[in-house]
Amino acid sequence: MGYNFKKIAAMAIISMAVVLSITGCNQNADEDSAFQTLDIEQLETDTTDINDRAEYYDKNVDDRIDEMTDEEKEKFYVNLTLTYTGREYYEEDYIIFLRNDNVYEGDTIGLSPGIYRVISSKAEGGRGAALGDIYLLTPGEDVTLNVDYTSSKATIINDENTK
Repeated sequence: MGYNFKKIAAMAIISMAVVLSITGCNQNADEDSAFQTLDIEQLETDTTDINDRAEYYDKNVDDRIDEMTDEEKEKFYVNLTLTYTGREYYEEDYIIFLRNDNVYEGDTIGLSPGIYRVISSKAEGGRGAALGDIYLLTPGEDVTLNVDYTSSKATIINDENTK
């Protein structure tokens, strides 16, 4: 029985490669995934402008959302829980999220990943004001956002993405 070990090993490797390519088990989990964390360098540097950001969002957020099922979208959006400080003196407020490529996201509980300016229609004594920027870079994350009317600031609680 003159089996050549190298030939057997080579055949086993080739067979495994064929099986993996057929079943798709060798696919990289990060293969252009819709759930990749956004690259802050592409969204906010001295060298990026609004057109650069818009192009990045189109490719990495908006176009992907267009191709997703409703179930995938639900997993992709950032889930916001809003809390308020000092709201007892204000009527119902409209919180607006303006993405840093000037795309208006409105007052929504689920946002696509991105960098947003948080705007209140009632802060600053009812005149309305920008409350700050928030960084929601990881798709599917759960975030608690505190809107503080006494300091006119919006901050993410217990999260390192606050700026």
